[in-house]
Amino acid sequence: MSQTVQHFIAHHVARGEKDLVRSLISRTFFLVFILGIGSFLTIYFLSPVLLKFFLHATGTSQIISENKAVVFLAFASSGYIASSIVNSMILGFQRFRANGVLVILNAIASYGLAAYLVMIYGDPQAVTAGWAIAYYTMLILNLIVLARTVRKHGTTVGRSMDFRPVFKYTIPILLSAVVSFSSVYADRLIVAGLINQEIFAVYSFALLITSSVAFFVSPINNILLPKFSEYFSINEGDSIKRGIRLTTNVVTFIYTPIALWIAVLGAPIILVLGDASYIGGALPLAIILIVSAVFISQGVLVQGLQGIRVTSIFILSSGLSLLANLILSFLLIPRYALIGASIGYSSVTVINFMVIYYFARKFRIVSYDLLTMTKIWASSIAVFVSIFLFNRFALPLQPFSSLLSGIPELLVYGFYLVIYILLGLLVYALAIRITKAMNGESLDFFYTFVPDSLKFTRRIVFFLFVGEDRFSMPSHMAGKR
Repeated sequence: MSQTVQHFIAHHVARGEKDLVRSLISRTFFLVFILGIGSFLTIYFLSPVLLKFFLHATGTSQIISENKAVVFLAFASSGYIASSIVNSMILGFQRFRANGVLVILNAIASYGLAAYLVMIYGDPQAVTAGWAIAYYTMLILNLIVLARTVRKHGTTVGRSMDFRPVFKYTIPILLSAVVSFSSVYADRLIVAGLINQEIFAVYSFALLITSSVAFFVSPINNILLPKFSEYFSINEGDSIKRGIRLTTNVVTFIYTPIALWIAVLGAPIILVLGDASYIGGALPLAIILIVSAVFISQGVLVQGLQGIRVTSIFILSSGLSLLANLILSFLLIPRYALIGASIGYSSVTVINFMVIYYFARKFRIVSYDLLTMTKIWASSIAVFVSIFLFNRFALPLQPFSSLLSGIPELLVYGFYLVIYILLGLLVYALAIRITKAMNGESLDFFYTFVPDSLKFTRRIVFFLFVGEDRFSMPSHMAGKR
């Protein structure tokens, strides 16, 4: 529903249909109320099952505490649903900066308050109580921002929006999300059942690192849907195609060097974040990261298909990827353990991309700048090779070995990571400038989405990777939010 309201609000705002925007918002609020109540009642009445399978109380006081924790969780879930959908309405109006601030505040409030309360009370219900308070607080803030946004854009009373296209758009995304969500847990259950718990912990740790890398490009994907929906509303198919091409350049430019950097440094990073018992996750981590880097454009294509209201294909893509994961996991894990698990997990990305790419070509929105992507990959491989050689041959030599003798091991690994970051950035910047992979067009397009408060970074990015005197803001970027 969050993605749906983004699309339809952006679509109707671009067409100046203020009455339909008003109708959509009012009807969505009614649906949010129904969803919130449904979520609360579902968790509340399922609490005996949840407690039996996920929590194991050893006394009367713990039983009471865990029951209260589930009640707070029921409140938290309804608050989270309402807050998320209202926040997506704000994003539909292309209030990117306001949306970003609210998302950051939500993360700080939900995790911070939960941690604060559990430190004070040391009780499970403190965590879910913290979530409930945070989500309802964020709901109020989101409603305030939305009210101001609607007042600024203005709405009129008139036509009532036909909600059938909304459900037609939403249901496939819902079913696909259920399948994708289930596949994550199916993957964990299969791996846990086929290998011992110690190896499973290593696998989970590697996936945790992998998922954190997606943070670097997820904000870009989040802001694409309102833009593509706007282009769709005014029949600018070429703009969607151009946006996909340029955004793919940007996400490849950001994600690929980071993925390869972590792939080559998997062992040192694991030692900093964990301990030596997790070293076995380094190779599976590298496999998953490299595969995800090859198919990183998948997220951009998803936003493009959602922007043109092609959502039914996501049921097919998620279903086939789940099937591939199940088959490969059962075939490979018994023989290859973590390597087999990482291949099975990566198959989800590959199959998803193949289906999505097929339909993106069918609807003529896919466009790749293969020359630029090749240059970016060559520059990223240069980072991979330079760090590998430096780690293998330079660090064991003087003065590093004597300089770091007697220093705690954790600080040594931290020092190494700083060197790797600086070396990787230097090599990547030089390689990008030498190959002229980024000519400025893709970066200019990307900065049309960036809030005014962050546009100062444009000078730094152009200086490092373009090297041209392009510091003046193009006219078409002025005032964009």
